[in-house]
Amino acid sequence: MVGTAAAPHGRVLLTWRRLDSYHRLQRENAHAASRTDARLRAELERPKKQGARLRRAIKRSPDFKA
Repeated sequence: MVGTAAAPHGRVLLTWRRLDSYHRLQRENAHAASRTDARLRAELERPKKQGARLRRAIKRSPDFKA
């Protein structure tokens, strides 16, 4: 079915718009929780820091050409 998320038996559960809205609310809740929970904040920052480390390592490599 175009534009809907379906269950295995063909029942339509959510439209894509509602599913996107749900995911957006989940991200907003995680952000709000991370403002008060240091452990959660660190967990959400970890992928950003790893990406920054990787970019720095690539730029420092002898084969890197800008």
